[in-house]
Amino acid sequence: MHRILLAAACARAAAANATRAGALRNGTAGAKIFGVGFKKTATESLLSAYDALGLGVACGEACRADAAALWSGAWKTGARDLGAVVELARRYDFFQDSPWCDAAAPLYPALAAAFPDARFVLTVRPVAAWWPSVKRWLGCVKPSKRREYADLLGVAAVEERAFTDAYARHNAAVAAFFADAPERLLVVDLTDPARDHWRDLCAFFGVRAGCPAGALPHRHNQRKKADACAPPRAPPPRRRRSRARRR
Repeated sequence: MHRILLAAACARAAAANATRAGALRNGTAGAKIFGVGFKKTATESLLSAYDALGLGVACGEACRADAAALWSGAWKTGARDLGAVVELARRYDFFQDSPWCDAAAPLYPALAAAFPDARFVLTVRPVAAWWPSVKRWLGCVKPSKRREYADLLGVAAVEERAFTDAYARHNAAVAAFFADAPERLLVVDLTDPARDHWRDLCAFFGVRAGCPAGALPHRHNQRKKADACAPPRAPPPRRRRSRARRR
């Protein structure tokens, strides 16, 4: 089964090879970047920033699905063999979201060993902002994702205390793992308006010239998400037709 999934992943990666080769020729593709911040910590903004810098090829939705299937299969069989996931990762330059942010069965220790030059970005948000965002997302925007979020955090159900404790443990575990190699980890809150996020990212990615300024690009349509969670509007009152008085 792993061979079939890996073959499909390789086929999808073939189309990205030309882009990656171009980046290498231009000298803009550097070390692999793994985003290990959990969901709802501006991981899509991180991806948009990387794409805007044109540093390499990102592992997109199809790639993430392939990686998740490979890792899930290895986990369920008890093999814990990351060989297929690592082989898939060799074909891309940037990674974020699941399964790379898995807190219950983290991938970053094996990835750090497999790719000694790779760097890791831990996107974070204050718990007071993170939990309401997660609650709204799982409650009215994407309720079908409830089981996925719980599994990634290693908790039994979508409950505030369980989620926030697991989220805090994940952030602490990542920071502790890279404590002896701080140059490999960037901890950043991309929702903090007081920070110059482009400067932080460019410095960490090794971009010395042409770093953008201003706000980071966003992918999620905030208006659509807000509309999805808004209560249904009451229909306007029906207007009664006035009858002309008979003479």
